[in-house]
Amino acid sequence: MSVPPATWNPPATQHGAVIMTRTWRIVTYGDEVPRGPRLYAALGPASLAEGYERLFPFLEEQRLYHRHVRSPQLLQQLESLAAWAGKSVAVDLSESSDPAELAGALDDLLAGRGLTGPSLIAGAQPFGGRSGLVFIRRSEPREEEGGARHWLARLLGEGRPSHEPRGVGVHG
Repeated sequence: MSVPPATWNPPATQHGAVIMTRTWRIVTYGDEVPRGPRLYAALGPASLAEGYERLFPFLEEQRLYHRHVRSPQLLQQLESLAAWAGKSVAVDLSESSDPAELAGALDDLLAGRGLTGPSLIAGAQPFGGRSGLVFIRRSEPREEEGGARHWLARLLGEGRPSHEPRGVGVHG
């Protein structure tokens, strides 16, 4: 399987909005990011386009908030960063979603296609079965511990958590 060119254009959304960053294409449905578990499809660079094109109709039909790396070349660059390696497609679930059911559906779409990806990704555990490409990261750490969004907001100086006293926080 060859790596598609950098001009790969993923399927267009009919129901969501697309946010483009230098690395990610983020597809949103509504105004809020779901706060439940996150599922990953851990596709390798050579499998990114085919895998995402198999997943997208289901993600679109279910209106699941997700993001994917914009190109196989960018995914290859991310492979050198342990925190991002393998996290080619991330699907954020609502708290009421059944992650096992959704992981099974994603796994069914990817299984038996000869798609490749890592067998291990940082911060997640295998979840789904046959393809070996579906992983889960449970909900964020308890609120008092922070979490990725909290940590990033503090790092960027975008406010302080509600439980932190005024005048305390990241200064710099």
